This record gives sequence, structure tokens and C-alpha cells, in this order.
Amino acid sequence: MASTKHEFAIFCPGLTEHTKAGGLIINDKNVINRIAHILRLGVDDTLMLFDEQFHSHVSIESISKKEVAFKVLNMVENMRLKPRIQVVLPLLKKEAFEQAIYNITELGGSEIQLLETEKMQRKWGGDKELDRIKRITIAAAEQSKNFMMPTIHAPTALQKLLAHKEGRYLFCDVDGDPIYKVFDEGSIKKDELITVFVGPEGDFSHEEKQLLNNSGVQFYRLTPTVLRSVQAISLALGYLRCLD
Repeated sequence: MASTKHEFAIFCPGLTEHTKAGGLIINDKNVINRIAHILRLGVDDTLMLFDEQFHSHVSIESISKKEVAFKVLNMVENMRLKPRIQVVLPLLKKEAFEQAIYNITELGGSEIQLLETEKMQRKWGGDKELDRIKRITIAAAEQSKNFMMPTIHAPTALQKLLAHKEGRYLFCDVDGDPIYKVFDEGSIKKDELITVFVGPEGDFSHEEKQLLNNSGVQFYRLTPTVLRSVQAISLALGYLRCLD
């Protein structure tokens, strides 16, 4: 009997291309290895498979060294949580940066806009780093079952980002108003885009904060204490998502 206590989720590129008439055959060596040797699943066990567009509840019909055959129990289109939340993420130090990427995916962030700041302490790693953080979003999606992974945008300058505002812009800052006041100014609409800024290590410069303020970005504090960027991101997203 298949267990009903927990079901694993595995990213399966091109999932829909392999699905025909209620059946699914996967010959991806990585997927086969994870199912057979890492997760040690067998015939009749169930799990979730997903790609960028769909997720599917499946049961295993057969396993061999070359392929796994599944019965498709259902296939559902991935849907973004509402409201849409874009996180503006500075280029933090590597460990903090990767943890932030994981947390944003886990908590249902819709988009990640990477940001260059005056105090950033490293350079962007280009396509190689982008590939790595995409793998991190996959790992977070597998754990959280938030199958609609965030869109990731290449780093941009603050001034350029603020020149094309859409929706509501919030900056998490210890000197801002209490975060609950966001809702004193009107309920968040389901179709609204909320953009959340957090500062980099060492915070934004005075000039950058002036630019945020002059651009109509609302300053809100999450706690009366100074938080690291990763904690601020998680707390802000968790707060906004608990209202959904």
C-alpha cells in the first residue's frame, strides 16, 4: 500500500511532453535514480511530478534501470499565488543570498528582481550563477510544493527599477511605520502587484533611501529590532502570504 502520510515532489522537465492517454514514461536518469535509489519508492507508491507549467499526482506502475512508468492520477496547471509579490533582492553574500532565494520560493514569491547597490560586496556571477539559483528554486519548490517557481530577473540599478513602478512598493526598514499600517490604507487587492524591498548587508546608503522615499516607496518596520536581510524577506513574505 502507498503511504498517505507524505508524498515527495520531483521536478521533471518536459513533464507534459511525456504524458499520453493517462500514462507517463520517464527515462531521465536523474529522476530514475532519485525515485529508485534515493527515495526508494516502488510500484504503487504515489508522488508529485512537476515542471514549469503543470504538476501531476502519479502512481508508479513499473520501474527499470532505463525508465519509470506512471499512472497519471491528475494533471493541474501551476498557478501563482495572489497577490503577486515581487521581492527586490540585493546581491548579498553567497550563503545569505542562496538562503534568501530558497525562502522566497518556499513562501510563494512571484518574482525576484536582483538589485545592484552601492554597498554590494561582490559581483553578479552571470549565467553560471543564474543556473545555480534556478536549481535552488527547484529544491525549494520540491520541499514546499509551491510549483510555480518565481521568475528571476537579472540585476539592475535602483534608479532604473524605480523609473518603472507598478503597484504598491514597500521597503522593510526599522525606522518605518508598523507593518500592520499597510492595511490601514486599504485592503490589498488580489490582482495587485506588491513589490517588497529589503536592504543589503550594511543597509542602503543615505542617497539610496532618499531615492526610495522620493519615489513614493512606503517604509514599514517588521520588528523594532534590526534584522538581517534573509530574516526580513522571510518575515515580510510570511506576513503578506498569511492574509491570502
